[in-house]
Amino acid sequence: MQKLTVHLSDDGMGQSKNNKVHGPLVTVITVNYNSLATKTIILESIKGVLNLDYRPLEIIFVDNGSTDGSFEFIKNMVKKFAPKDVTVKFLKLPKNYGFTVANNIAFTKRSKEAKYIALINNDLLPEPNSLKKLVDFLEGNNDVGGIQGLILNWEGTKTESAGIFITNFWYTYVYGRDVKAAKKRLSVTSAVRTQSTELIPCSSVVVSFFLPSLRMPKI
Repeated sequence: MQKLTVHLSDDGMGQSKNNKVHGPLVTVITVNYNSLATKTIILESIKGVLNLDYRPLEIIFVDNGSTDGSFEFIKNMVKKFAPKDVTVKFLKLPKNYGFTVANNIAFTKRSKEAKYIALINNDLLPEPNSLKKLVDFLEGNNDVGGIQGLILNWEGTKTESAGIFITNFWYTYVYGRDVKAAKKRLSVTSAVRTQSTELIPCSSVVVSFFLPSLRMPKI
């Protein structure tokens, strides 16, 4: 298998000491690829991720070899809005390896102290307290291996997903799609927003969370 050269940088953005600790370290992973045409959505998502109020928090922005300047845009926006008590890492891949592989590569670059990883797409807008709710639930339920929160449309008027059920025949069924949401939110643009995200323990293998048949390039 071809050896992969990965450029990882924190650009001086490290974690400072902070007395606010809610639980174990969580690593957020968000993947980007040629998203500059939707930079309004991307910027809202970046702000949402950076505004998560859970601590301690590490965020890895991984780029799938973008050529449109979107990775540079994301780096500039993160530097502008990132809190000082959050560790931020930028991961640049030499080409587009796809969503699953990019997440897996970022997974290998997480802090070894992280207990959970949170996968947040860059067209999602998480609510500030959503990550803490998910961590609190997992910490109190050791028999749960992964969790997803309620995903709404951008207007907040309908449910996009309240989880996915897999049948014995490996068919998938999305719970709650198009169900009217309990609370309406201000529309920013047409995309998807979420009240939380996907959260799984670091002891899990990320690739099996998506497609077990996929293999990750050696680093």
